[in-house]
Amino acid sequence: MTKSIHTLLRERHYGQAYFEEVLMGPSGSRRLDAWVVLPTWSPMTTVGYEVKVTRSDFLRDHKWSEYLPICNRFSFVCPRGIIEPGELPGGVGLIWTTKSGGRLLTKRKAARREVDPSKVVKALTSVLITKVFPMNVHESLDRATRVAGWRKWIQESEESKEVGRYLAHQMGAEYRKVRAENAELRKREEWADGVIKAAESIGLKYPWGDQPSHVTDLRARASGVSGPMLNQLDSTIRTLGTMLRGVEYARERLREIHERSLGSSNGGGA
Repeated sequence: MTKSIHTLLRERHYGQAYFEEVLMGPSGSRRLDAWVVLPTWSPMTTVGYEVKVTRSDFLRDHKWSEYLPICNRFSFVCPRGIIEPGELPGGVGLIWTTKSGGRLLTKRKAARREVDPSKVVKALTSVLITKVFPMNVHESLDRATRVAGWRKWIQESEESKEVGRYLAHQMGAEYRKVRAENAELRKREEWADGVIKAAESIGLKYPWGDQPSHVTDLRARASGVSGPMLNQLDSTIRTLGTMLRGVEYARERLREIHERSLGSSNGGGA
């Protein structure tokens, strides 16, 4: 709840010097929940807020009046109903969060009061030491870290591009080689299809395998074929199964390379 109230207060004072947990002096001094220095000299104005999220927290707080010397306007901020306007001294403001917790509702406007200049100076010095200076150092370090991070990313990106170009070249060469091999195997497959059809026309059904009985059967069916042609057909039958298996192997390689190239393209675009 406290964090959301601070968020709402920051939104109310957008563009102004808003500080949380402000020490009123050296370490060990009283700590005000929120302090705002308005951007004006006529007159110079500081606004203080004490945040209470429970009724018991409000009832136990007996130190809040010590914040008044550094606040031209001072208000309590709490959820609806935790503090009632009639419980506060004159001039002290009261702000509730709405029931949804999404907005601030001013129940009683804080009256302007004079401050103690010496105590305001101490509070401003505390803000410079504990808030402004560490913030500037942090931003400087953070900026240097971001620059170094971007440089590293650019360098790694260039190296990744080089690797990507090399892999693309290698995969492209392999892809073209397999395509050429596949084209040659397609021609052989067409030739093999013709042989299969010729064999089936005389009653020898594919697949044949390497069983000698198929060769014998084919020899018996081709009794009218000349000797040289019969020998050629015999050799063709024996090698046809191996050749067709080579076609299937080439197809599988081509499919794998195609899928790898698609995966590389998708990874490079992420």
